[in-house]
Amino acid sequence: MKKSLLTVSFILISIFAAYSSNSSSSKVELKFLQLNLWVECTHVVDAPNYLIEQIAYVQPDIATFCELYKSDNDNPVLPQLIRALKSKGLTYYSARIDGRAVISKYPIIETERVNKWMFKAIIKVQNKRLAIYPAHSEYRWYSCYYPRGYNDGSTNWDKLPAPITNVNTILSVCEKSDRIASIKDFINDAQKELKKGSLVFFAGDLNEPSYMDWQADTKDKYDHNGCIVNWGSSKVLVANGYKDAYRV
Repeated sequence: MKKSLLTVSFILISIFAAYSSNSSSSKVELKFLQLNLWVECTHVVDAPNYLIEQIAYVQPDIATFCELYKSDNDNPVLPQLIRALKSKGLTYYSARIDGRAVISKYPIIETERVNKWMFKAIIKVQNKRLAIYPAHSEYRWYSCYYPRGYNDGSTNWDKLPAPITNVNTILSVCEKSDRIASIKDFINDAQKELKKGSLVFFAGDLNEPSYMDWQADTKDKYDHNGCIVNWGSSKVLVANGYKDAYRV
């Protein structure tokens, strides 16, 4: 099965998509958006209204969000967003599991929790099945901070005595996060969707850089301190036929 991958990045966040080789005679252009809402819009004054304003302006066909932590009794932002968009004449469907969510101009016909880091929402667009995977991976063991001279968040984010530039150490600490295992869960579930002829979109905050941003051309830039690092999550995605749409 021929596969390609669409990635759109907003605030260092990626969207991955795999397409089946079957194509319809009528083409539909879809606009995707992914945002980390930073503790459910609680860290910026009037952030919910800014979110509403931006979604109304961009009008994505499908948008995914992460860092939604409020309970139903704590004025969560997603219902506010859907109500406000409706008042502007924009109808969106929504689904949320744990701290991840998706909104869509098209009906969401089913949802399923894949693991504690992501879920799957099925959307129908002109009789075509779309599988959308909103994700937010473990934030600790963030060892891309090592070459920059800071700790990985597993205990604290303190400044280190000196930068850590041993790539084996960097990767071994990163692997403690189980981010790669979570990506493999996605790939296994997505394979089932691809066999059904679905279009598959993976969207979220991986809490890990792309290995394509840590190669020889950047080893002496951005405080990489000479490090070339093949970060596992993005490496596994590419190895399984996915492409970063930021570069497509």
